[in-house]
Amino acid sequence: MNERGVRSMNGIRLDWKRDGYFFERDALKSAPGPWQQWAYILDQAVQGNFQDTTGLLEVYFSTENRLLRDACCRLLGDAGSTEAIQKWVAHLRTRFANFDPVGGDTALDLSNSLAVHGQLLFVPEVLRLLEWNMGVPDSRIFPLHLSLMLEERWGPIAEYPSTDEAFPAYKAQVMGRVLELSQGLGSEQAHVFMGRVSHVPDIARLLLENLGSSHFEEASQWLLRRRFEASTGINCSSFFKDGRFQPLTAAAVLEEFLSSDEAARFVPGRKYFFGRWVP
Repeated sequence: MNERGVRSMNGIRLDWKRDGYFFERDALKSAPGPWQQWAYILDQAVQGNFQDTTGLLEVYFSTENRLLRDACCRLLGDAGSTEAIQKWVAHLRTRFANFDPVGGDTALDLSNSLAVHGQLLFVPEVLRLLEWNMGVPDSRIFPLHLSLMLEERWGPIAEYPSTDEAFPAYKAQVMGRVLELSQGLGSEQAHVFMGRVSHVPDIARLLLENLGSSHFEEASQWLLRRRFEASTGINCSSFFKDGRFQPLTAAAVLEEFLSSDEAARFVPGRKYFFGRWVP
């Protein structure tokens, strides 16, 4: 690929400290076929058709392009239907059963997708990915994915089990928290986020509570922006300027949303993409 083509591919990177899902689309006009497939799936999801998100698995494994693979997994987490998620989990379980290791960026991609999707019943798959990747570079990210689902702030689940011997106790702790949440919610099917049932207005309130400059707040701001923008379809590009968070701008958008009739129509425990329920 020539230099111009590389710049075009770089322009499609989903970046929640910049344009997020409102990225410049011109780069897609001359993009290769797999990018066109991804763009079609995204456009269908924006319109409320989530059936084609099952095709993200094929797009992911059809390419070695890291930006496209990242885009597939981010879209899967944000807009993937239950059927699409189950398809990816079936792939993982087959790999596990055949002792076919899932490692490196692929393991982190799938872990991130399952964590963002947020259903408690898929936590064991994230734990298995961690177990298979103990000690490898970036393996400390897996506990952060689990913490994003299960804890209101970084807590013991975010702590990396530093040895193989420590993993069983860590797994028991994680599954204990899953049991606690599932009993409280009455189901493992509900979507959770930051230690509570996922609810779009609550995501807006969480961001309003984390507008500051502490390490946790700065790490959370782009994650919360991603969840809010993906769920509502509200353009949040103005939340960041040159990669720096703009708290007053973000607060104005969030408060306007919370005071609107739109906020009241989101049902707790459901997954939404661009304001539409993802079945």
